[in-house]
Amino acid sequence: MINRYKQGITTVELLIVIVVLGIIFSIVFPQFSKIRENQVLKNGVADVLSSINKARSQTLSSLNSSEYGVRFESDKVIIFKGKVFSDVDPTNEIINITMPANITNTTLRYVF
Repeated sequence: MINRYKQGITTVELLIVIVVLGIIFSIVFPQFSKIRENQVLKNGVADVLSSINKARSQTLSSLNSSEYGVRFESDKVIIFKGKVFSDVDPTNEIINITMPANITNTTLRYVF
């Protein structure tokens, strides 16, 4: 008896597999991008909340007998000593944040 079927795959079958894999990757890949973006956002929010809590704790503990405040800029949060923010104060603590969106109102200041 002669075997009429050959072992292996045809070009059409290979193209079908490539197209199906392409469709799957085009659906799955954006989801991974969203997961990463959400994680960056969560980390940025955690940095901001940590800065606010640190300034609040320093004020409540009367560290150096002073008040502490937080200034928000587009890419960083600054913890400053006293009631008024000064760019040149060497005691300012700068926390750089990476967010998918920037803070647009850069005049935000909170003193505790």
